[in-house]
Amino acid sequence: MQELNRLLDEQPVLALEFVELDIRNQQAHSDLQSYNDNKVFLNKHDITKARTFKRTQKEELLRLKRKDPSAFVKEVANLVQNIRRIESNIRGQKYKTEEELESWKDNLSRARTKHDIMVEILND
Repeated sequence: MQELNRLLDEQPVLALEFVELDIRNQQAHSDLQSYNDNKVFLNKHDITKARTFKRTQKEELLRLKRKDPSAFVKEVANLVQNIRRIESNIRGQKYKTEEELESWKDNLSRARTKHDIMVEILND
């Protein structure tokens, strides 16, 4: 334990990483505990957030495809344009702050996930 303390004192970057990993571990534990108790995830951990997002998007898109196929096709076209626009804004460094850049990257990630779901639905 003393060696660990000495190492963390000498290298603060490792201390930050250690704290971040502990937070992720606690999030995962609380999600799993909630599932064991109530059969429902709290969506605190990144994995459960992503899984829930993907599941809900797929349900919504399947419902849209069944109800109004032309609206589904328009949604696909709009999404492809949005992905191109976000990528262009990131490449062109049109963001004003680092927070805005991170927001665009998150939006791009969600849009790509949604696009993958749409491709999966179209291939079925």
